[in-house]
Amino acid sequence: MNIKGSQLDPILASHRLVGLLATTAVAAFLPLSAPAQSIDACALINGVLPAGCEQSNAGTVVHMPAGSNTETTAAVSDLGPYGFAITIEAAPPNAALSTTPETPTDMRQVDRYLESAGVQVTYDGLGAKPVLAIATTDLRSTYVAGAPVTFRASSNYPAWITRAEVRVADASDPKTLIAVLPIDANGSVSWTMPAQGAAKMIFALRVYDSAGHFDETRVLPLNRTAETFATTAKDGAIIAAGEGEDMTARRVIPVRGGAVTVTGNTLSGGSTVSVMGEQAIADASGTFVLQRILPPGAHDIRIGMGQGSVTRHVEIPQTEWFYVGLADLTVGKEIGGDSYTLGRLAGYAKGHTAGGYTVTGSIDTREGDLKDLFRDLDEKNPDAILRQFDPDAVYPTFGDDSTAFEDAPTSGKLYLRIEKDQSSATWGDFKATDGASRLIRSDRTLYGAQVLHDSLAQTTEGEPRLSFSAYAAQPDRLVQRDILRGTGGSAYVLKRQDILSGTETLLVQWRDPVSGHVVYSEPLSAGDDYDIDYFQGVVILTQHLGST
Repeated sequence: MNIKGSQLDPILASHRLVGLLATTAVAAFLPLSAPAQSIDACALINGVLPAGCEQSNAGTVVHMPAGSNTETTAAVSDLGPYGFAITIEAAPPNAALSTTPETPTDMRQVDRYLESAGVQVTYDGLGAKPVLAIATTDLRSTYVAGAPVTFRASSNYPAWITRAEVRVADASDPKTLIAVLPIDANGSVSWTMPAQGAAKMIFALRVYDSAGHFDETRVLPLNRTAETFATTAKDGAIIAAGEGEDMTARRVIPVRGGAVTVTGNTLSGGSTVSVMGEQAIADASGTFVLQRILPPGAHDIRIGMGQGSVTRHVEIPQTEWFYVGLADLTVGKEIGGDSYTLGRLAGYAKGHTAGGYTVTGSIDTREGDLKDLFRDLDEKNPDAILRQFDPDAVYPTFGDDSTAFEDAPTSGKLYLRIEKDQSSATWGDFKATDGASRLIRSDRTLYGAQVLHDSLAQTTEGEPRLSFSAYAAQPDRLVQRDILRGTGGSAYVLKRQDILSGTETLLVQWRDPVSGHVVYSEPLSAGDDYDIDYFQGVVILTQHLGST
């Protein structure tokens, strides 16, 4: 709201001035146009002051020092020596983004400007996770010879990607490449299905940074067939295949920064909006989402819709922390007995340092004698029964759409993890080798200390030139291994029940039917590839597992 002094009568101006000087630091100059009359003679007549009426303090000039929150605008100089100006959260002239001379000048105005257009800009520093995906634009895996196949790449960290390529290989021999197609980090490329060669193929997306490190998605099937079929998707036109889905199977590129997410819900289906020079496509409901991880520093997020645009300034901090703590102290005395002092200390912290380290820690001493509170911090005290409860089965509704995950898994009182690039040091629960060791197979989840280091220097195959791992723990958990043959379904029952939460490792293996030799093995990811009921020992796959 803009108010100028020439639009107000003297009485209104003088009364408004008293309440606004403390924050706006403006001065009022009220002209003396006629002899002053008394206050009693200045009674309103039909809502109008009589001619020549003015306040007894007319002409008084009040000066106030400018405060630290004072906002000075060029409009003040246009008022001359008399009057004053009030600006309260200046709103844009139109609800939609437009190229008008009256543009917002600060972040508050920009946010209101974007809100009126149905656009939101949010920032997440600690929860930024790199996402990489590849898919065919029609989500099909089978094409006839000579048909065009269009691949679409998706990633939320293009600032680190210098080049990308789609690699098509023979499914029976993944090292035999059929085609290598250059593609933008968030672009598409077309390829013609060959009439000769292998009928069963696989494809994946590989992206490189300036140092030659590369990340790669998991492989997806691509087949050639002699049959013709309809090309229209069952659910209608596919707007952005693979957008927002994480298919990363290998991650080496060191990504550090904050995630900026731009969302909106006021566009028509299929419309586009420009965000930081990239096109975000709205779905059938008019909603679009575009997320990018940006390195630490100052960035200008430019958002354009139609012919207009607006810029939102974002500052990605070098360091960022989140922490919460709880301290409990109980002092009492039994009647006719001894006194006692109990206490409990619990807390969680996570943050990034300027040196590129990510630190995650938690502590829960549980309630006990105050003098023994910090003793035996490495003592195991697993809440196995409580962790096995399914929250959805206990509480019908949470009242919101939030999700929960355990960021500090530990069977004891203390958890600490320090990581940088591909190296980490952990005290808490961990997988001994996470299935990566070719010499020693160990899929067990242990409680203790673990140190991992993979050098950023790589071989021509993309493997680290130096890899080191060490751990120390007491193996006091029973191990059970189940081998279940694919039945064509998605439900599989384990031999044991009451499994310790988060300790499972699931693999899908292709074996030679004669020798039993493992031809290919693929690990499964909890939540994405399967769900497990730890209490009943039942595994539900998201996709059925064929028997051959």
